[in-house]
Amino acid sequence: MDPLLIANIKQKAIDAAAPNAVFEPGSFFPWASAIFFIVSAALVWLMIKAGKGKNYGD
Repeated sequence: MDPLLIANIKQKAIDAAAPNAVFEPGSFFPWASAIFFIVSAALVWLMIKAGKGKNYGD
């Protein structure tokens, strides 16, 4: 098959699956995922920090 035809079919599938281009680079989605990761890491760090020095097993 012609590589250009395959690329065109893939582009048509991308356009059909994501017409609003939310998951494309340069949009809001990468920033939202990065912020979510940072907030999650901060919350995990706070939970670990709050648990230090407490002997729950004793």
